[in-house]
Amino acid sequence: EIYAYPLFLFLNGIWIDSEQKVYFHEPIHIESLAPRVISHSVESILVHGSGFSAVVPIHCQFNHSSWSTAVIISNKTAKCPLPMDKATELIGEELSFSLTTNKVDFIKSPYPLRYSNDDMYLTHINPKIGPSFGGTRIDVYGYFKKNAKMKCMFGDKTTRAIYLSNNHIQCISSPIFMEESGRVMIVNVSVSGSHFLQQSAGFIYYSTHFSNDMEISTTHGVTSGGTMVTIGGKHLTDVLDGIKNIGNVAVTPVVKFGTNLASNSRVLDSNSIVCNAPSRDGDFSSVPIYLSLNGGVDFFPLNHQFHYYEKPSITKIVPLAI
Repeated sequence: EIYAYPLFLFLNGIWIDSEQKVYFHEPIHIESLAPRVISHSVESILVHGSGFSAVVPIHCQFNHSSWSTAVIISNKTAKCPLPMDKATELIGEELSFSLTTNKVDFIKSPYPLRYSNDDMYLTHINPKIGPSFGGTRIDVYGYFKKNAKMKCMFGDKTTRAIYLSNNHIQCISSPIFMEESGRVMIVNVSVSGSHFLQQSAGFIYYSTHFSNDMEISTTHGVTSGGTMVTIGGKHLTDVLDGIKNIGNVAVTPVVKFGTNLASNSRVLDSNSIVCNAPSRDGDFSSVPIYLSLNGGVDFFPLNHQFHYYEKPSITKIVPLAI
């Protein structure tokens, strides 16, 4: 039970109503905490005991310094959000835990807590798409521990992971078989230390079978560059639509002429990609055209050559009048 009494102040022989109340409640007891070993994927702990009430706010104190407000589930159970902003610096240490209703009187738990970095988690990957022949270098972000046996799983295929930091690893996508008529396929990517994580991210494979069926608006341009080139075709349309529909992922095209990158590469609509050919001063050779759909991480060749020629110049017109 909780009793509330009005608070009066006695000043110069006069009792003054403070318009505040003082609450008296039954003692709070802590019987158990769960979990007691906290990893980065744990957001709160459950406190089991007695004397909890939603009428009087209860505050959770971690290690005499970090605070959170308890969520009262019942008179015997409360939930305390964890101060995860300090988790990294507290790894391996024991933390004291207390409850208080007034930040003056503390009920200390007889059971300490401990942060652990044994648990890993995955938040996102980049890029999110790659060709079906594999080999895409994928940056995986989250929380990881250094482990020589760390692996990434693409669907049911595993590849070795490269540890870069506790927030960043890299994986190389495995190749995947796709029917010639197939266009896109999505698989789940997960990371393993001693076991695979529950969290995963979707990775979209796209087929490159269509590269021989691409249509190019022009295959000739001046060596000074700037020629607008449109790449299209039904199969490209199917791939672009498939990526959008299956994962709602933005395609970031990059076009390359030989070893030089085109400028202003972009998806014009669901049917085509446009770019401006790069310059190639003094070189009138023909170069192959390559296309990337994931920001230049992977390129695949198109069945086309681009032919450079010198920009014509007009020195004289004869006759001037006709």
